[in-house]
Amino acid sequence: MNFYPTILTDSLELVQEQINLVCSNKKIKTVQIDIIDGFFVDNLTITPMDLVDVKFHDLKIDFHLMTEEPLTFAEEIVNHGKYFPVRVVLGQIEKMSSQEDFISLLEDYNIMKGLSLDLYTPHEEILDSVFKRLDSLQLMSIEAGAQGHAFNDIIFKKIAAVKKRANKINPHLEIIIDGGVKLSNIEKLVEAEVDSVGVGSAIWTSEDVNKTLERFCEYAN
Repeated sequence: MNFYPTILTDSLELVQEQINLVCSNKKIKTVQIDIIDGFFVDNLTITPMDLVDVKFHDLKIDFHLMTEEPLTFAEEIVNHGKYFPVRVVLGQIEKMSSQEDFISLLEDYNIMKGLSLDLYTPHEEILDSVFKRLDSLQLMSIEAGAQGHAFNDIIFKKIAAVKKRANKINPHLEIIIDGGVKLSNIEKLVEAEVDSVGVGSAIWTSEDVNKTLERFCEYAN
């Protein structure tokens, strides 16, 4: 299992602080940065452009776009690609104007292609023609937009359905679970054979961040 610490904030100073904490653990290769525009949900974070002076050290970035139009922010990312060690860009599909256009843009720039589904969004909302081209699919195990919400066990039914679909048309698809993941429920995700997890509040609200990172890393590949 891959382990991706997630960062959700409107403070550039906090982004750098959390990046510095994460990069001290050599088992962690990737961090997920959440981008929220205030329209997808009632929250607002930093934008990709704000990050051009952040030092990411040896970490890769997953951008999670919880925005009204993910394509706009994806264009911002690819236009400033030299500043970002991007692994994958994950766009929420709920208000996305075109799944095909979003995926094609990332393909044109040789960036790994990802989509993300909110907790109650059926996986069938993703077109078959797009699903087979994805590198990563993130399933939210809370409702998107904030850290600290409780993990919802209904996600396991969706995991099983997505894995069945992927086995048929995209067997190399990475399935990521994000939202409410804690040390108390990660064993269930291991048993469900998900590929990766994003973890936010369980790290940043813990009494000892470094110790918590180490505990999660025990489950990492």
